Amino acid sequence: MQRKILIAIAIVFGLLLLTAIVLPFALKGRIMERVQRELSERIDARVELGEFKISLIRHFPNVSLRLDDLRIIGYEPFEGDTLADVGRFYMSLNIRTLLRGDYEVSRVRLDDATFLFKLLEDGRANWNIFTGFSSDVDEDTAQVYLTDEPIAEDPSDFIISLKQLEVRRSTVVYHDDKSVTYVDASDINGVFSGDLGMSMTTLATRNATVGELSLRWDVWPILSKAKVWLTAEMDADLDNFVFLFRDNELLVNELPLVFEGMVGWPVDDLEMDIRFGAARSDFAAFLSLLPALYTADFQDLESSGTLQLEGYMKGTMTADDWPGFGLTLGVNDGMFRYPGLPASVSGVNIAARITNPGPDLDLTVVDVSSFRMDLGGNPIDASFRLATPISDPQVDARIVGRVDLAQVGNFYPLDEGVVVSGLLESDLELRGRLSSIEAGDYGAFHADGHLVARDVSYHSPDLDQGFELAVADMRLSPQMMRVDAFESRFGASDLAATGQIDNIIGYLFDSQLLTGTFTTRSALLDLNQLMAEVPETDQPDEEPMGVIRIPANIDFTLNSTADQVVFGKMDIRNFNGRVRLAEERANMESLRMNLLGGLLEMSGYYDTSGELPAVDFGLVISGFGIRETFNTFNTARILAPIGEFARGDISMNLQLSTLLDKGLAPVLESLAGSGRLQSSAVTLSGTPTMNALADNLKINELREMSLRNLLMSFSFADGKLELPPLDLSFGDVSASLSGVTYFDQRISYDMNLEIPRALFGTQANQVLEGLVSQAAGLGVQFSPGEMVPVDVLIGGTFRRPELSVSLAALRGTIEDQLMQEANRLLQEAEDRLRQEAEQARQRVQDEVDEQVEDVRERVDQEVEARVEQVMAAAERQAENIRRTASNSAESVRKEAREQGARLEREAQGPIAQAAARRTAQALISQADLRAEQIEAEGERNAQRVIDEARQQVERIRRGEE
Repeated sequence: MQRKILIAIAIVFGLLLLTAIVLPFALKGRIMERVQRELSERIDARVELGEFKISLIRHFPNVSLRLDDLRIIGYEPFEGDTLADVGRFYMSLNIRTLLRGDYEVSRVRLDDATFLFKLLEDGRANWNIFTGFSSDVDEDTAQVYLTDEPIAEDPSDFIISLKQLEVRRSTVVYHDDKSVTYVDASDINGVFSGDLGMSMTTLATRNATVGELSLRWDVWPILSKAKVWLTAEMDADLDNFVFLFRDNELLVNELPLVFEGMVGWPVDDLEMDIRFGAARSDFAAFLSLLPALYTADFQDLESSGTLQLEGYMKGTMTADDWPGFGLTLGVNDGMFRYPGLPASVSGVNIAARITNPGPDLDLTVVDVSSFRMDLGGNPIDASFRLATPISDPQVDARIVGRVDLAQVGNFYPLDEGVVVSGLLESDLELRGRLSSIEAGDYGAFHADGHLVARDVSYHSPDLDQGFELAVADMRLSPQMMRVDAFESRFGASDLAATGQIDNIIGYLFDSQLLTGTFTTRSALLDLNQLMAEVPETDQPDEEPMGVIRIPANIDFTLNSTADQVVFGKMDIRNFNGRVRLAEERANMESLRMNLLGGLLEMSGYYDTSGELPAVDFGLVISGFGIRETFNTFNTARILAPIGEFARGDISMNLQLSTLLDKGLAPVLESLAGSGRLQSSAVTLSGTPTMNALADNLKINELREMSLRNLLMSFSFADGKLELPPLDLSFGDVSASLSGVTYFDQRISYDMNLEIPRALFGTQANQVLEGLVSQAAGLGVQFSPGEMVPVDVLIGGTFRRPELSVSLAALRGTIEDQLMQEANRLLQEAEDRLRQEAEQARQRVQDEVDEQVEDVRERVDQEVEARVEQVMAAAERQAENIRRTASNSAESVRKEAREQGARLEREAQGPIAQAAARRTAQALISQADLRAEQIEAEGERNAQRVIDEARQQVERIRRGEE
């Protein structure tokens, strides 16, 4: 009995195990179909789903779903933005509800997920993709308002009974252009628990972490890559969507914060009443928020002083209104000292408040009434107040300080090998409204002071050439920031400048256009050394260092001169010209410089307004060395690869436009332009094409070409450079050349040479005899004279050319012979057809005469019948004449075409074939003309028969016949 029971139990467990294995496969298609249908019906975005798996064993008795590589990608105006990119998504479903037809979700886990939330300035948000809501757009204000009108009529039967949400290694990015607020949180890990299936529940998380949190408001960084730890609970009224925070702790780096309050969406607007503050009055904890101080040895930092940090947000947030908010920061007698350093940063006293009663952001007041510190004996004293920041920024700011850079190492640990010295002094004051600057009422805005740097020197292992700033003297006024002196040196390079920056107040507080004019002077600018000394960073650049973007809100004019500029392989001397930076474009006006042994004059622009930079230049080049030009400019190697084998100097006018890739190399598909090149003497030696021709003809003298007074035009576009017919002469050889060089180095050229007979030696004569025999085989008798004409067709690539060589005389000789033969055949056909036409006419005439005789014998009885018969016979005979003439004409055409086709078939070689084609065309053309003449002559004869018949009929009717 026991054995039977054990067997029965084993069978039951076996069936359960089999069901656990088989059931997921049976349900997988059903669930996946439902998921896809729900996504397509509920989400207005492109959804990409990767591998899908289902298991009944992992969280039995629930069904465990796993989806890899889930992506949600937006449509316009967020085309290409990935709202969600989830590496792996887990979800647990209640198996009973699954079999019943509805779906109860109890647990969700996200691994390696990235969420990008964007709010545009006009109020459009990339997360408004759910079709359960519609949006209305105010045409006047371009504001977008969400409504709760359902678009999908059938409600979803997904039941959210979520009890746990777990997030691993995930990222959340929030970019709000409307409130100019930007949040980046990466490496998020945490478990969030609660029961979303209940009306009232407690939502909680324990030890949730953010690896790096950055927060920026407008251009002001508030947090930079801070580490965050969070433990929080909140009571949630899910029917009214109201959340009450309690027992919450937040640790930002080393600063502990507590917060409490309420957030809710009871109707349409967001209501909040939140208070937060620092849990400890520890100045060191506040210092941990400063990235420069929060380093590996932060725990050993000696510090003292008290901290006050608290804030609130209270009120209602709508599409246009903000709740009231405030932040208070106070530091009293703060001090910190790094271990092992003789001096400290002391006397840190900060009193700052940010207030706004709501609902208008323009009511915000930022008031830093006191900001003082002593940097190891270097005092800094500043204050700042900003009001009405939106409508008309009103600022009151000052900063007074003096820093001896040689003392920095006494209170801040410099990296090994870093040496810095020099003096920085500032005494700046700003006071007034931005509207005064905009109206040009500079007297109503107080701006005064100076910023001076003297004898500044900086050396480090990453900057072993060192940087020296002899003087930088800048003076501030309401109208401008004037640079009275600027003298610097970097390694062997030096740069001096004077000038002014206008509208700097409007630029700082309202992002207005910043204008300026500078004059720069340098004895040497070694740009290679400057770029080599820029230290590498761990952060990848969005674009390579080659792409320099011109800001849209500046308008600078630079008048520059330099005795020497070294850049790449170029050694530039006597550089001078004007560069205007405006509208994302650098306009270069009459730049002049000496390089590559000659003079370059350039005008044009470098435009960065598009996705890829674009250039459009006009260049005037005088006396450039060909070899140096080829080795220096990548574009020259693309357009004229022959430059590798050339010697001499050139002058050129060149117009060039192209897009540039991210490494500033030309995008070949966009490269276009034209030019004109001239040179008094150019030598070409060892070019692949001429070497191949010399090998073919056995004439070594062709391997080198010495060209005098060269003048050539060219154009390039659509991936190729076109060379119109160009006459050349080198030594006693003359040539004509035309064709195309493609940017991928393919070539296609025609060359016609006149080679002196004297250059044909023993081997060359054997080649010439072969060409003469080839001509004789085509029926052309050719006897070389003093000059031997040679045709060369050049194909293949520049490095591996493919040549077809023949005697140029073959073409004309074969054409003449074929034309003579065609004329003879045409004349024979014409004579034969003329004789046949005359015979036909005579036969018709004889027949008419016989009919007329018959009519005369029966004139009294059958006059009218005779008339009809005469006319009918005449018509028939006329038609016979026409038909005979038409047949004869068609025979002429047919015979000419057959003769032309026979000539083409019998022609041997490309030149003979080309000549045969032209002869055939001429033969056909003459035959067509002759056929038309035969047809016309037949028509005249037919009409003459009809006219004679009519005359005869008249005579018959008059009784004259």
